[in-house]
Amino acid sequence: MKRVSAFVIGLLVGAMLFGGGAVYAASGVLAERSDNRVYVDGKEVQLEAYLIDGHNYVKLRDVGQAVGFNVWWDGTVQVDRGSAYTGIAPGEMASDAGPVDYSLTANPDVFVGVYTREAYNAAYEVLAGLKEGDGSRTGIVHIDNQEDRWKLTNMLLNLWNGNVINLKGIAYGSFEVYNHEVDLAEMNAVMQEKLQQWAILPSDSEKVAAANEYLCGQLTYQAGETESILEVVSAKDPIPANCVTYAFAMNYLCGQLGIPCITVPGDNHIWNAMYCNGTWSYTDVSANDLSQNHNRFLLSNQPPKELLDPAGIQFLKELLVPASTI
Repeated sequence: MKRVSAFVIGLLVGAMLFGGGAVYAASGVLAERSDNRVYVDGKEVQLEAYLIDGHNYVKLRDVGQAVGFNVWWDGTVQVDRGSAYTGIAPGEMASDAGPVDYSLTANPDVFVGVYTREAYNAAYEVLAGLKEGDGSRTGIVHIDNQEDRWKLTNMLLNLWNGNVINLKGIAYGSFEVYNHEVDLAEMNAVMQEKLQQWAILPSDSEKVAAANEYLCGQLTYQAGETESILEVVSAKDPIPANCVTYAFAMNYLCGQLGIPCITVPGDNHIWNAMYCNGTWSYTDVSANDLSQNHNRFLLSNQPPKELLDPAGIQFLKELLVPASTI
């Protein structure tokens, strides 16, 4: 559970406090800017706050954005603990309130280079649709050059979990971000029993460990060999495959278990990052299979090799779990 420490969270209704080090609200109460520090899950966040009569006050909207719940105004203050912050009531369309800026919920440090807020919003719109069972939702991003287009395209492919998030040109410099669905029915049918067994394990880390051990039994590492995920899960004996197969198979399994997971390209190698028990960590299944200890690179804080594009990986982490890299 996320919590905000060091502050008593209050809501000032009918008065706006701004500017200077000390101002008076309409009631004549002295308000001073607070220099107390705010932490969410042990990580410091920046919130504008005021000290009034010995208590610290922040905007409820700011807390929603930092902690991860939605707040909006419809004549009354509405709070939805189960939704990410947008500041807009559920169901409101762009014609009513303008496009939803999903990037407001993310760590602003991830928006660098081609990984813009616009790209984030476009991809998030597709992912939000998939979560709601609607694979038809799309987003628009503007990119000036082909190199940046391919950079963003290749990075989004690392989100693969039966849904390929891709780009297609719709006008010069304008691209539609869309979902290219992959049929998982046959794979899911083969894996149904095991997925059900793993799903009842008490923690995400135990689910990942079970999937890791399973893949180490289904595959044997061999450079240059690739297999489809269906072939991996259907094999009766270990089949040869390279690190790409291991990583995308793990991505598939985590997705079916509800664990945010991406594939991570590195120096002539690929592995996984997954969000388990409130934090991101790395698992290298192919390296585990080559080791006598299958848990050697399991949920590690450090990647096994240098990342090819650290900024892109941070961007993907924020797409799957907003504010998780702060």
